[in-house]
Amino acid sequence: MNGRSKNNRRSSRQTPVSNQRSQRSPIETLQVNGISYEVRELLSLPHRKRGVLWNSLPPPNGTLLTLIDVENSLESNQFLDCLQRLPKRQGSLPSLRNYDCIDGRLRMIVDWCQGIDLQKYLDRVSQQPTFLPIGVWEAIRRMRALAHTCCVLHQDCRIIHGDLKPSNLILPSERIPICLIDFGSSWQIERTRGRFEGDGSDPYFSAPEVFENEAVVDGRADQFSIAVILFQMLAGQLPYEQMGGVRSA
Repeated sequence: MNGRSKNNRRSSRQTPVSNQRSQRSPIETLQVNGISYEVRELLSLPHRKRGVLWNSLPPPNGTLLTLIDVENSLESNQFLDCLQRLPKRQGSLPSLRNYDCIDGRLRMIVDWCQGIDLQKYLDRVSQQPTFLPIGVWEAIRRMRALAHTCCVLHQDCRIIHGDLKPSNLILPSERIPICLIDFGSSWQIERTRGRFEGDGSDPYFSAPEVFENEAVVDGRADQFSIAVILFQMLAGQLPYEQMGGVRSA
């Protein structure tokens, strides 16, 4: 990415989003395992309740976190188990910080990833002529790092993300790896055949075998999605006549 593109990205957000959220008045206060969190923003999702939390530690600025609130079920426990397998202090992956189950609701608290999601960034590129696209080598560099992150998921954590798409990738303003979020469709590799669907997968970015009942899905499905995303970043459209993974459906 050239210097002009980098400066353009930074100027598109005059005040860091994290600062804006941390300065908002709390909507309510939550207690999770004896730790107090302030709900600063509610984010609606089709399958679950999600919000932005603030915790006073460490001082003086505290920490922004993500709340995921779902009905306690076998499906949501698959979600929880995948979050528990994520490594600590891995910048490109969020960590599970806390969780509890009260009144049939499973509340999970994970790291907040600061930045703009890649889908919004690509939309701005297509809609605003002055908003420069990510350069070729920068796109390759970032997707190469994401492919390495997925290898960590597959080989060390033994999980498949299952829903890799631009809206689940957070693009930071600094030259650090893209953060992979939303593990609501992830599953344990050893439970591939008996997995729950979770939030589902995007057919335009998912490998065709994800939707085939008899197919054995492994880490290559996530790598397929990365290739589709990289194609979109470079060409401005989906591959296979803009059909992506749906081409063989």
